[in-house]
Amino acid sequence: MLPQFRLILHQLPKPSFVLEAATMSTSSFTLVQSNLPCTVNLPSNLTEQQLLKFTAFKNWISTLQHSLSLQASKQHTFHASPYKLRKIDVQAVDYFGGERIGFIKLQAEISNDEGEKLPGAVFLRGGSVGMLVSPPYI
Repeated sequence: MLPQFRLILHQLPKPSFVLEAATMSTSSFTLVQSNLPCTVNLPSNLTEQQLLKFTAFKNWISTLQHSLSLQASKQHTFHASPYKLRKIDVQAVDYFGGERIGFIKLQAEISNDEGEKLPGAVFLRGGSVGMLVSPPYI
């Protein structure tokens, strides 16, 4: 004969805490070096001066501006409806050694007047990056 087990359910108390959404204060400025002035939204741990001095950002924005300026040529594929940088949202910043920027993740809004958009996810890094590669485990 098998023993019988009884399952007794106890009513657990409801949690007494409330989850609150974390808010990240942001600031913004207008990037006037763009083909059209565009808004740049920054997280609370990054200033306009830090972003504009970050070499990877300077290289990216100048390359993008050059590429967009090529649309002025009548032979360019997008001449009839050129793409424009409209907004930049800096989503994350990682620092190395306190104040030196290591990585920046941003989302750029690049579209034409017809509403067509180009992908705008950008990951910027400074200097060189080291990677520790470990052998596979057997």
